[in-house]
Amino acid sequence: MKKRVLKWYDYVLSALLSLVSYASCDPIGSAECEYGAPYVEYQLKGKVTDAESGKPIRGIQAKRVWMAGEGEKLEEHAVDSVVSNADGDFSFPIERAASYVNTDVGRGGLMLVLEDVDGNANGGTYSSDTMNVYKLEKKQVKKGDGAWFEGGYEIRADRQLKKK
Repeated sequence: MKKRVLKWYDYVLSALLSLVSYASCDPIGSAECEYGAPYVEYQLKGKVTDAESGKPIRGIQAKRVWMAGEGEKLEEHAVDSVVSNADGDFSFPIERAASYVNTDVGRGGLMLVLEDVDGNANGGTYSSDTMNVYKLEKKQVKKGDGAWFEGGYEIRADRQLKKK
């Protein structure tokens, strides 16, 4: 008899809990249904110029690299890359990332690597440059919704490269 009551009690409790969680996600009600983690949209932008002349450099590969691991055991994982245009500009989105760009490389993090991939075609061979995205300036360009979306930010990575 006791097992029967406990079994019935489990069924009733399960039904009530499922109703409570369904009611908490009612799109018509006043409460918002939110799942997941807070997120931010970033736009990583930069301009590559010659350190001596100040002229823009075309054909420099800007590569986002995720560094994972600890200390000297960091491993490099290429994320994606773009090439600077005739004005030396490059840009790509980092979408829906809350802690992605807010992680210091000591514990892993996002790096930006600038490399001359076309040699002398852009007026000379330039040295590479690497920067930690965590340490770059972030400027808010879009307000958040006050809930999970924390807004949109622009990250500037303007650099002057020296010829080899």
